[in-house]
Amino acid sequence: MVKAPQKTRRATRRAATVIPVLAIAVCVFCLCAGCRGITVPLDANEVAPPLEKVAVLQGLRCNLMDVSNTACYTDSRGYKSPYNLDKYPIRGMLLPEYFRAVFQKGFTQAGMLVLPYTKPDTGAPYVKITLLAVSPAEFRFTLNVQKGRNVLLNKTYSVVEPPLPDRARNKSNLKERAYRMTRGMVEAVLKDQDFQVAMKAGQIG
Repeated sequence: MVKAPQKTRRATRRAATVIPVLAIAVCVFCLCAGCRGITVPLDANEVAPPLEKVAVLQGLRCNLMDVSNTACYTDSRGYKSPYNLDKYPIRGMLLPEYFRAVFQKGFTQAGMLVLPYTKPDTGAPYVKITLLAVSPAEFRFTLNVQKGRNVLLNKTYSVVEPPLPDRARNKSNLKERAYRMTRGMVEAVLKDQDFQVAMKAGQIG
């Protein structure tokens, strides 16, 4: 039996190693090319508040405090999807200010009296919101209602939407979906009987 020269065998092994690596690189490149990130600027003024007033909340006073942010995939100016695919920068304000502005608009539209957080009313309950998860897939947050040392409510809420199909992934649809999820945060709180009871209890005394 005639043996192949040593140099030929080494070249064959080298080619066998290089070809799979090149194939993987091509696949990754194609995936990245088909999944380009989109930048979607958001504006609190463009988020439509819930239109219906909530009868049990009419005239109730509320000290709406600054929103705290502990969520991943965020910075002070906005949020993004995992792996940095899509970015959602906030126009004209910081991310916590954006969510506070949306809640203030929604609470006011529902019939509540939202007091300036710079001049709180000690006779009204304090509402504190902490962001736990902010991404295109889920908004999760805790809401705390407190009057003095009494915690009237401490509850976690979540708003989830399925991802858009590839053919529908454009700036307009992504923005509409983001605003819908943001509005859903406010609606989840306003429709929650536990929140309504806590706010009514906080008006007494």
